[in-house]
Amino acid sequence: MEYPERIISEAALEELLSTPGKETIEMFSRIAGDIMFLGVGGKIGPTLALMARRACNTAGVEKRIYGVSLFNSDQERKHIEDMGVETIDGDLLDTDFIKSLPKIKNVFLVAILFMVSTTLMAQNDKTNVQNQEMQTFDTYDDVGYDQDLRPQFHFSSLKGWLNDPNGMVWYDGEYHLYFQHNPKDVKWGNMTWGHAVSTDMVHWEQLPHAILPYGGGTIFSGTAVVDHKNFLGKQTGDTKTLVAYFSFAKEPFYQAAAYSTDKGRTFSLVNNGGSVVPNQGFDKSERDPKVFWHEESQKWVMVLWVLSGKEEGSSEEKLGKVLFFTSENMVDWEVASDFNRAWVYECMDFVELPVDGDKNNKKWLLYDASFDYEIGDFDGKTFTTDKKIYKGDSGTDFYARNWVEYVLELIVN
Repeated sequence: MEYPERIISEAALEELLSTPGKETIEMFSRIAGDIMFLGVGGKIGPTLALMARRACNTAGVEKRIYGVSLFNSDQERKHIEDMGVETIDGDLLDTDFIKSLPKIKNVFLVAILFMVSTTLMAQNDKTNVQNQEMQTFDTYDDVGYDQDLRPQFHFSSLKGWLNDPNGMVWYDGEYHLYFQHNPKDVKWGNMTWGHAVSTDMVHWEQLPHAILPYGGGTIFSGTAVVDHKNFLGKQTGDTKTLVAYFSFAKEPFYQAAAYSTDKGRTFSLVNNGGSVVPNQGFDKSERDPKVFWHEESQKWVMVLWVLSGKEEGSSEEKLGKVLFFTSENMVDWEVASDFNRAWVYECMDFVELPVDGDKNNKKWLLYDASFDYEIGDFDGKTFTTDKKIYKGDSGTDFYARNWVEYVLELIVN
């Protein structure tokens, strides 16, 4: 070959992925020549290529960045090319393809081995066992709802901190409320999915914590859905599988999933807790996946916040970013489109609603945690609006609200 090879070890790659922004910029800008990332058997290569592109842009260093991978779709490849990365599509486990790679002079080559990529994306059984030390629910028996200052209408956890509602879903006569919970303190931390059920959304019974931290990270916000048609292939008997999507909070964040075959009481990790959507290279804290079934396209859709706009800079730099993904099996996700606006920030929600109660005239509503929103049309891949921005609430404490999917279906249909 006419360029130097460098094999990155697992430890070095993990360090690279968690390097603070300033050090990442300095590291990439110091490399002489252009950079090529070979992503074998996964999307780590393109993800690192995007990080390198952004780092070089920030440092004002001109380099050509190449990302080599087996892309799932033209849309996914275009998404990476739009970020200024030159792509080469192919399977790096195929020797003929490796031989056909162009011999580009003056290139720093990063080959990410299949074993390393698999280890990072799916990790090992020992690492990704849910941390049972966080299953503290058996210590909640000594607390009731009879304290003087205890809320009597709005749900509150028997003990510990709670914030965002997560995965609100109805199945088999029960409303499920999962929520961000610290099972060990009254302050934010140790994020775990707490769990409560109700038959009327007024009287709630708290149950043992549903999804516990693992692998050195915690469980941030997301969605729960009922897998009515057994797309995931985990159904046992007649009981439908509940599938939860959440952000695995260890930098760089990625989107993970878990499933329940006992009506939401306990969850097993999909891919052993590895990513179903890896970090896309825009922000170390990309988070809060919203997932739903889109009947018209017969696909699952994920809406994900990945970038905040800057307060200063060019008009493009002031834009944040939301990505739309689609999937046919709930595990393999492809980028379908992006939505770039200055107002978008975390806990994105996306719902179809009848206009003035007219079920023959429906529009889609995309909004973030603080309830800035736009109204438009969605074809299963792309959200199109007139770019008018609205505000749903002017207070300070109406934040990260969530729909119960069953109630939404009743309203729409």
